[in-house]
Amino acid sequence: MNKGIMGAIFLLIATIFYSVRYICASIGLSNSDTWTLEEFNVILENVPNNLLIFSIVFLLVGLIFIIWELWDLKNKNEN
Repeated sequence: MNKGIMGAIFLLIATIFYSVRYICASIGLSNSDTWTLEEFNVILENVPNNLLIFSIVFLLVGLIFIIWELWDLKNKNEN
């Protein structure tokens, strides 16, 4: 499979992990009577940091794959 496509897939997975954090916080806030930014931030802090760590790792891996593909394309064009 093309490294650029793999990089895009890893970036998509990183985006999904990052958005799931906020979706979980929104679900936790849905039972509340008042919806304030402070309350949302408290609930967001209670969401495990694993999703943030996974999203950062997948983001870095995706960027590495895309840069690697661009590097290969540059070297191929020079030859």
